[in-house]
Amino acid sequence: MSEYGFRNWDEVNTKLNSLRENKFPIDGFALDLYWFGGTKGMGSIHFDQNDYPNATLNIKKYKEQ
Repeated sequence: MSEYGFRNWDEVNTKLNSLRENKFPIDGFALDLYWFGGTKGMGSIHFDQNDYPNATLNIKKYKEQ
């Protein structure tokens, strides 16, 4: 699943839950622009802790699902 960007984990989860409820096959998400802070953090390879806290834990959870 890819969009211009998901602004936070809640937005990712909302989209993921909707796809699953409607039996749409989904293998992954491309977070794109906002995970590292949007245009203000361009070039960073670190998750924005305000909108994407606990990245390691969340990614592990998605992998387990």
